[in-house]
Amino acid sequence: MKPVKEGDFFTVNIDEDIYQQGLDEFRDCLIGRIMISLGDKPYSNFELGKKLHEIWNVRGNLTLIPQSRGYYTIRFSNLEDRDRVWVRLTDLPMEYWQPGILDAMASALWSLIKIDDRTTYRRMGHYARILVEIDMRPELIEKIMYKRARVYSFANITYEHLPDFCRGCGIMGHTTATCFWGKWPDGKEPNERKCSTSGNRQRRSTSRRGRSTSR
Repeated sequence: MKPVKEGDFFTVNIDEDIYQQGLDEFRDCLIGRIMISLGDKPYSNFELGKKLHEIWNVRGNLTLIPQSRGYYTIRFSNLEDRDRVWVRLTDLPMEYWQPGILDAMASALWSLIKIDDRTTYRRMGHYARILVEIDMRPELIEKIMYKRARVYSFANITYEHLPDFCRGCGIMGHTTATCFWGKWPDGKEPNERKCSTSGNRQRRSTSRRGRSTSR
């Protein structure tokens, strides 16, 4: 990759294989932005890492790489921490809490990682709780229809500790309605929308469905 003089500038021709190696190094990372109010004290890397550990309930380690304008590249030592989300299936009778049935329902979201012990051993009957790998980019589904003996029923879905995610720019920390980066499919500018970013870390999806890549 020796520089070549082109006009007034030296040009370095980047080898595509070397470039792809650089991409692979960060392929499993998340890009996040911390937005604080004017006058608030910025988080240190240690404080932010501790806060994310608490909110996301991660099992591995997080590495935060500061970027400009409040952006961070977030690397996970355990990739399940990046993509996993606990999901509650309500209005699903306990006789349906069989591993094969829950696995099939989880596949509508992405894939099943594990079933909560309280669900497996029927220690709590309010809802079935499963840990799933989830794709954050499509609209999140709010219910799953299932059928037995030609009778159709619905299980409602509640996502735990679901972070705000913008499907326009693909960045966590804000919603499409509050994105600053351009027009989205409805043709409106972000500042035309009158929706504020919610700080609520547990919410029920109300208008239809990760890859966090939970979070």
